[in-house]
Amino acid sequence: MSENKKNPLSGAFKGTDPIKEAPKKEDKPPEAPKPPEGEIPQDVSFDPVVTESSMGMVTSIPIDLIDDFENHPYVVRDDDDMKELVNSIKQVGVLEPVVVIPNAKKPGRFEMVSGHRRKHAAKLAGGTKILAVVRNMDRDDAIINMVDSNLKRSNVSPMEKARAYTMRSDALRRKVGRRSKEEQAAIEASGKKPLTADEEIAKESGESKATVQRLKSLTKLEPKLQDMVDDGKLPVTTAADIAQMGPKEQKELADAIEKEGKVPSGTEAKKLKEESRAGTLTADRIAKAVAPTKNEQIPPLKVAFGEDDLRPYFPDPRTTIPDAKRGILEALALWKRAKDRQKAKAEQKDGIKPPAAAR
Repeated sequence: MSENKKNPLSGAFKGTDPIKEAPKKEDKPPEAPKPPEGEIPQDVSFDPVVTESSMGMVTSIPIDLIDDFENHPYVVRDDDDMKELVNSIKQVGVLEPVVVIPNAKKPGRFEMVSGHRRKHAAKLAGGTKILAVVRNMDRDDAIINMVDSNLKRSNVSPMEKARAYTMRSDALRRKVGRRSKEEQAAIEASGKKPLTADEEIAKESGESKATVQRLKSLTKLEPKLQDMVDDGKLPVTTAADIAQMGPKEQKELADAIEKEGKVPSGTEAKKLKEESRAGTLTADRIAKAVAPTKNEQIPPLKVAFGEDDLRPYFPDPRTTIPDAKRGILEALALWKRAKDRQKAKAEQKDGIKPPAAAR
């Protein structure tokens, strides 16, 4: 019988050798010896019980040996959903294995591809190990898998999407550049034009290509402006135009927004973008883009009264709207005279002389 291909996990524990020959049906395969209690062998980071799946090796891994994916674009939040997940894990455990890859930069450790929230929840629930699928894939495939596993989440913020779509787009472009001659020939033979990276993301995410490109542009924003986008203060479409401005101009705009408490309108943002491209954008122009208008400085007073508000004061059914308006203004004039008299008495008491009457 020919020698089996070496299992990447066989011989993982000290004192074990790769299986040289498949055991007979009536014989039980030899069990790998367990490591000493509480000790993790230097060249392995999971339990000896390992099963095969179509996706990779399924095993139990110490949580502390799993690092977050490098430049992971999604934020793991301690919100109500996390509390529910923690309670669920306490009751029934982690039902779906996480997906990890060996950490190329840290031998003996793993890097999370899919399952950052489950890992965090399992740790909060008091767990020390988690069921995981160990896969071997190149960096770009890992990035694509990591992003795709979160595409359908409903609570992903605009900036999380921006970073994720950018990472996936870059990975797809690199993969296209590494196509073999056979793969390229097969594409040409099919007669179908391959999707661009942005078109593929749009197809997978259910968003338009223009939306994908607009979101990706947000990664060019200054950190303060990115926070404004996620806080809902700065609309995505407006932010996408601001992202085309230079870094210094963006910082000046962010400072102006913080000072005035106002963001530029979509129209103003487009003008700022065009002036930045033309090299004519100045600090004064940026400040004016968020400066309050006259109406914002002294907002107009508009008061609306309904039937229920006015009828107790105008019980006569023949009262017209002009009658009611005239009555309200007369009452306000009386109220103002009364307030003026009160103010004059207060000033007289404090020794303040009233202004001399004009002659």
